[in-house]
Amino acid sequence: MDKQRSGLADEIHKQITSNKIRMRSRAHFIIGAIALGSGLVMTIFITVFSIAISLFRIRIHAPFLLLQSGQHGSQAFLAAFPWLPLALGILCAISGFFIMRQYDFSYRHALIGILTGGIAIIGLTSFLVDASGITKWVERNIPLPSFSKIDYENEMWIEGIARQASTSQIVVITPEGRTATAIIDQETIFNPPGSVQPGEWIRILGDREDSTSHADDVFHHPAPRGIELPLENNERE
Repeated sequence: MDKQRSGLADEIHKQITSNKIRMRSRAHFIIGAIALGSGLVMTIFITVFSIAISLFRIRIHAPFLLLQSGQHGSQAFLAAFPWLPLALGILCAISGFFIMRQYDFSYRHALIGILTGGIAIIGLTSFLVDASGITKWVERNIPLPSFSKIDYENEMWIEGIARQASTSQIVVITPEGRTATAIIDQETIFNPPGSVQPGEWIRILGDREDSTSHADDVFHHPAPRGIELPLENNERE
């Protein structure tokens, strides 16, 4: 064994002296380590933030409840589910794993242990970021790509706080302060069954025209954590 190592060392020395192998400078390894470290930190940050945004949107939109409304609800589910933030988080997590494989410690530990620990840490951190209200603050105060913003209203639904509720209509105000009216009739389905109470968080599926919509399905429950009752225009003045 010692002879083999000695022969290998001599062969490497010959390759170096004949300029067939060149030693890289210390700066090369320092720059490489900084680049790897920066890339790992960036991927972890983007992963945590993307998953926290996904958790926030799932908590606000509750897209899985929409599947109870048949085809109309399925279309709303596809629009409400945070596909892009979640995909970005998963992609960055995979990239971070491959960056970690460049470090020596990743070869001295079981692969399944690194994966399990990484997933647990990212999941817990993302949950804490969402629970702390950071995602809500960022969504309100920092310009973000369109895929990460909360869509409280579109042509398929509107959601917000029930300002007024009667047997014929519901007045809803979104967290952004926009007010809309939903028309209720005998075909409107309430989930859970029962009347809507002012102050509840409601999600109304139905065709919209300007600020009025015909309510096909109404989902109502207590307001999600972090949602504040917005003030109407006359209350702000």
